[in-house]
Amino acid sequence: MKEIVNGRMFNTVNAIFVGSDGYSCSSDFQYWREELYQKRNGMYFLYGEGEPTSSYALDTGLNDWAGGKTILPMDADEAKEWAAEHLDADRFIEEFGESGE
Repeated sequence: MKEIVNGRMFNTVNAIFVGSDGYSCSSDFQYWREELYQKRNGMYFLYGEGEPTSSYALDTGLNDWAGGKTILPMDADEAKEWAAEHLDADRFIEEFGESGE
């Protein structure tokens, strides 16, 4: 997916995939998937998609909802926080290093 956000181009094809998380399958109205990426310049972003009852739902009017998708730019701290919650420990350490206690 390609999207321009705040004047900056984000492209999942050209970025480095860091990891993902999700719920269910795309035929489920509660389905959602998030993928964390890092651009070549070091900037992180989250690609998210979901069905009508997910946080990615789009209001199409008259109490009608559809699935949606978006790209959310993240700073390094936000990406690290997302990764700590959604990735396993080995993948987190591989991307961000050991976390201090």
